[in-house]
Amino acid sequence: MFSVLKYQDFYLIENPILIDVQTDSLSPVEVEIETPPENYRGIFFPEKHTGMNTVRISIAEVLKPFMPEFVKASHGMWSEPTHSYLTFIIHFSQDNMQMSSSVTVYRGGISKFFMRHLQSFHTDIFKYKLLNIDKQFLLTTRTAGDHILIRENELCPFYFIAADKEYTIATNLGHSYPTNSLQPGNIYAIDLESIRTALNENYFVIKVDGDEIFDITIIPASNIPNLYVMEFLNSYGVYERIEISGVKTSNPEITDESYDRYDAGVDDYITQNERLPLREKITAEFGYKTLQEFMFARDMLQSSKRYLVDASAIKHEVCVKSDSYAHDLYPVTPASVALEISYIDTETNFTPLLSDATGYPNPPQPPDPPDPPDPPDPNPGDFNNDFNNDFYN
Repeated sequence: MFSVLKYQDFYLIENPILIDVQTDSLSPVEVEIETPPENYRGIFFPEKHTGMNTVRISIAEVLKPFMPEFVKASHGMWSEPTHSYLTFIIHFSQDNMQMSSSVTVYRGGISKFFMRHLQSFHTDIFKYKLLNIDKQFLLTTRTAGDHILIRENELCPFYFIAADKEYTIATNLGHSYPTNSLQPGNIYAIDLESIRTALNENYFVIKVDGDEIFDITIIPASNIPNLYVMEFLNSYGVYERIEISGVKTSNPEITDESYDRYDAGVDDYITQNERLPLREKITAEFGYKTLQEFMFARDMLQSSKRYLVDASAIKHEVCVKSDSYAHDLYPVTPASVALEISYIDTETNFTPLLSDATGYPNPPQPPDPPDPPDPPDPNPGDFNNDFNNDFYN
């Protein structure tokens, strides 16, 4: 007797990928995973139990190095990024018995807390959300709700895993944009910014096979000059943005690397200077946020890739931390926390911005946002309740 048990059809690479081999033999189980250019091979020994013996194989760490980096989708209403997922073929053998299986793996992961919660209901994140077209299925950590509020300067593509269904973006003014044929299992992006730019609309409904599943409302950016935005790789392995609207202060860190040099003229050691390395550090107030935004920003603080988009729309890869990310769990008034933002580069030279010199083009500037129309919400009462719930709960 020799069998292979998978717990899921699809996996996220940052979470455990467990496979059990059940056998009535105590002979070692050989495992080979097709990971070009050279396959992974391992030997595992069954644990003796009454009845069937079991070998539990954890392969997430084996597969992680083979997952490619995420590449953003090109601009377009419905577009597909370069990478969607990988399927790995796994071969098992024991004595003269052989079996093969496969696992389909996507980037990203979910929290241990939520994983245990799903396990208690005998389900997983794909069945519960990512491939469940009856609820909001986006690869976003902004919210799990069906009514998404997003500031206009935080707009970036919303990614999702396609099912074998027809998806449609509908606007409040009657425009409708159905998808062409989508390959089930591939990741696609909804680029609302392109629709908004063309039609100057701020309210969108996402439909699947004609049924309304969730809606997205674009609200104005904070009315503050020189806004910054943080773009980051979220827990699902795709990029999102969040606004930083508070006061920002430059506090560069300069390292003293002088040394002593012998001067024969005075027969003594003197201090010799070198160009000193400088790392740009910015202390920024996050800005007044809702509780939901505070929780969303936790994902940014934990991210492995973060880019500060400054007021000139120039990106800088940065590290971000907060010495105290304390906030009220039940806010009744807006609140903010301080962020410490450090550029990843240490500079030993200085160059003025090219825009200060003649003969050079100015750096790219963000387009002027169109004047927003009246809020195009068909159910203003529901919208206001949802907004208040997001802010106060």
